[in-house]
Amino acid sequence: MLTLRLDSARADASLGGWDGLGILHSAQYLPPPKLFYCPSHTGDNRYGTFAQSWHNPVSEIVSNYHFRGAGPTGGGELGEAGPITFNLYLINPAQSSLLADGMRIKSDYNHKVGVNFFRADLTVHWYSDPAGRLADNMADTKESAVARSVNSTWLLFDASANANANTNR
Repeated sequence: MLTLRLDSARADASLGGWDGLGILHSAQYLPPPKLFYCPSHTGDNRYGTFAQSWHNPVSEIVSNYHFRGAGPTGGGELGEAGPITFNLYLINPAQSSLLADGMRIKSDYNHKVGVNFFRADLTVHWYSDPAGRLADNMADTKESAVARSVNSTWLLFDASANANANTNR
């Protein structure tokens, strides 16, 4: 979910076409458009590519941050993940990674040695990946991208919370 506003053909009229993180912009929670772009990003989805689209109410706008909108509910034991839910009020905030640097395709991947990600408990973390394994699992093109590789990366971020919880017992 890198798309903030859908083009007019795919837009939900009740939301003005805004989707995912774009709803935060349209509701004025995050008004500056540059907030949706990592300054280190070198791929296709840079602010400059979409700067004029922010002023055109029917243009598609794509960010270079990935929004999840789901997370694990948490289990009974500290650090134990539960099933994934899209009902955000049911997620375990300390285990639920909601936002990360782009990871759909290799050119979305900002840092090459790891990923910044944000959890629902309002903490930001770094997932270290010096060997580039995450990028190795990403598709080369949008057409060849599959949700499975992105979803498995989200689970890695969630599991990193579990590892920290287990070491802090």
